[in-house]
Amino acid sequence: MAKSVVTAVCLLVLFASYASAGQTGDYVGASAGLLLSKHSTVTDRNGDSADLSYNMFGASVSAFIGRQYGMGLRVEEELFYKRAATDKFNHSGTSSKIDSNMSCLGAMTNLYYDWYHDVKVMEGSSFSPYVGVGVGFVDVNMSDGTVNGLKLWNGGSDAVLAYQIAIGSGIPINKDIVLDISYRYFSTQDSKIDQIKTNFSNHNILLGARYFFR
Repeated sequence: MAKSVVTAVCLLVLFASYASAGQTGDYVGASAGLLLSKHSTVTDRNGDSADLSYNMFGASVSAFIGRQYGMGLRVEEELFYKRAATDKFNHSGTSSKIDSNMSCLGAMTNLYYDWYHDVKVMEGSSFSPYVGVGVGFVDVNMSDGTVNGLKLWNGGSDAVLAYQIAIGSGIPINKDIVLDISYRYFSTQDSKIDQIKTNFSNHNILLGARYFFR
C-alpha cells in the first residue's frame, strides 16, 4: 500500500504541472466527524491470531495549517485524534464481547490537488473537488482487553507510521472561507502493545472549514 501512496503523490504532482496558475494563500482550519473502523487482526507472540471488531461509529477531530499554491497544490500539516470502542473478539469460531478501545494521536503531512484552485473560479462555483494523500506518525493507544472478566492483554501505546488517502470538495462561502466535506481512508502500520500486534484502519467522513489569509 505504501507504493500506492507514493504513486498517488507522483500523479498529483504531474497533474499540478499541467494546471494553470491560480491564487496562492496560507490557511488554517479544523474538521470533525465519524469514523467506521475496519476489523483488526490481533496476533500474540506465539503467532495465534484473532479478529477484533469495533462499534459501528467512532470519532475523529483534527486541526491543520497549510498553504495553497497557484498550480493547484495544497500542502498541509495536520494534528488529529481518532478513537473507536471495541465490540467483539472472534477466535476459533467463538465470538465474545470485549471491553477495550483503540485511539491514536498523530501528526501528518498532506498533499492535495484542487481542480478549482483560482479564487475567482471558486467564487463562481458551488464546489471545488480535490484529492489528496498524507503520511505521518501516530501514537496508537490500546486499553486493557477484557473478555468475561479475563484480561487478554494490558493496555499500552506504540508510535508507528500512518497514511491516508482523501477525496472531497470545498464549498466556497467567500474568498476567505471554504467549507470542507471529505472522505478519508486512514491506516497505521502494525503496532506492538503488551504481548500483541495489531493495526488501526478506518473510513472517515469529515466536515470542516478552511480560513485563508489572502
